[in-house]
Amino acid sequence: MKKEILLGIVILLSVSIVSASITVIIDVKNTFSTGETVEFNYKIMSDEVTEIRYTEDLECPEAPRQLLLTRTKNIGPDSPIEDTFTYLEVNENFEPQTCKALILVHSPEQRTFEQEFYIDALPSIIFDVSTCKDSLCKTESKIFLQNENIYFSYVSNVDNPILSASLTYPDKTTKQISIPGTITASQVGTYTIKATASKQGYKTVTETMQFGVIEKNAEIKEMPPTPEITASQTPETPSDQQEGVVVPEEEKPTAVLITLIALAILIVMIVYFLLKKKR
Repeated sequence: MKKEILLGIVILLSVSIVSASITVIIDVKNTFSTGETVEFNYKIMSDEVTEIRYTEDLECPEAPRQLLLTRTKNIGPDSPIEDTFTYLEVNENFEPQTCKALILVHSPEQRTFEQEFYIDALPSIIFDVSTCKDSLCKTESKIFLQNENIYFSYVSNVDNPILSASLTYPDKTTKQISIPGTITASQVGTYTIKATASKQGYKTVTETMQFGVIEKNAEIKEMPPTPEITASQTPETPSDQQEGVVVPEEEKPTAVLITLIALAILIVMIVYFLLKKKR
């Protein structure tokens, strides 16, 4: 029992020594702004000579992930690993977010080293235009009748954004409109709204949507009722009628007679051969 306990202590000490042998230092800026390339430097050190497998990574909740590449290198007290991981340039499509620079060590032990940083970018405005049948926009629709009033409304995640919008009519003429606002649907066809929302401290966004105007409600024509067929009107189907093929009544006796003659000839031949065999 004492030997087993001693062996367990030795194993635990060995694991602790191995775990303490790998050290990673990640050097990354606290903040990256639009136009800057996201990158970080790292240094991997070990107090003993060994082979190490590790992966560079960068994790942002609202940014694309890059293809991960696992590296295998030799490392020792006098030969640390120093390198730079380069990600993407922060452009106008990036959202503000907190990210992590990561070094994932796979062997000789499994450990994760990370360092947080921030991407300082303008947030987007969430902006949706609606077309409605009433001024309070309780009934949204994309189809309207000619000469019907059409009401425009919007929803947004920011208060009082600056809005500008244009409406292209079916005849391709374009006019400026107000949102919220209203027009009378004078032309039949497809209308296109192009609306832009902006506000200081936010990205400017543009939305395009379409709606249609028809002359009147579509009429659904009912099919005439199928006339009922009474028993007296139902044609009789011959018992020997195949699908799509009708055998005339006059052909029935001839077919039966041919069948009987063939059977008689067959019977006579069988009897003849039996008698001949007995002789």
